[in-house]
Amino acid sequence: MSPEVKPLPATELKAMRQVGKPLRRVDALGKATGATAYAADFEMPRMLHAKVFRSSQPSARILHLDVTKARALEGVACVLTAADLPGA
Repeated sequence: MSPEVKPLPATELKAMRQVGKPLRRVDALGKATGATAYAADFEMPRMLHAKVFRSSQPSARILHLDVTKARALEGVACVLTAADLPGA
């Protein structure tokens, strides 16, 4: 014999005003016209730029990494590898 299922009590809920309706994006006009500034748009004096070099082989094991040519290039401030980061 299964227990008797009682109906849920009646409740008054406010009508939802936004669900299922388009929402006005306050930043849309600036993005569409190109007026919005992004992080890549900022430049400061003596600012350094970073470049990430990734392996062309997925899931490959890197046995040796020679970065001497990269470090010798003019304008290169530093080259970081996992060997330069303790605990990495």
